[in-house]
Amino acid sequence: MKSCLDTSAILKLKREPRLLETILGEDDQLFTTTITAYELLVGAHFYGKKEKEFVDRILDSLNIVGVEEHFHLASKETADLLKDGKRVNDLDTMIAASCVVNNLRIVTTDEDFKKIKEVLPALELSLI
Repeated sequence: MKSCLDTSAILKLKREPRLLETILGEDDQLFTTTITAYELLVGAHFYGKKEKEFVDRILDSLNIVGVEEHFHLASKETADLLKDGKRVNDLDTMIAASCVVNNLRIVTTDEDFKKIKEVLPALELSLI
C-alpha cells in the first residue's frame, strides 16, 4: 500500500514512533506532499537546528508528490463543500486531490478529511 503522511500525522509519529508499526504494513511505501514539506520546513526554520535536522531526516525518507497539477479537482472539492455549508482548509483539499490522483491513502489526525471524503469518496482515509 502507498500511504501519504500529512503534517499532523508526521508530528504525531514524532511523539509516538511506535504508532507507525500499527498503521503501516511491511511493504508500505511512504509519501508526503509538497504542501506538507513546506509546512514542516516552516516549523523547522522557526524552531531551530534540532527541528530542522528532524525535518530533513523525515523528508529524505519520504517520496514527495506535488499537488499543483491537481488544482482543478481540489477547487471542485472545495466548491462542493462550500455549497454544503462546510468549510475546510484549502490546502487539505489539494492534499486530498493529490492522494486520489496518485492512488495514495492519506494518513492524518485531521478530522476535516472526513468532510472532504464526503465529496471525494475515492479518498482512502486513515485517521490516527
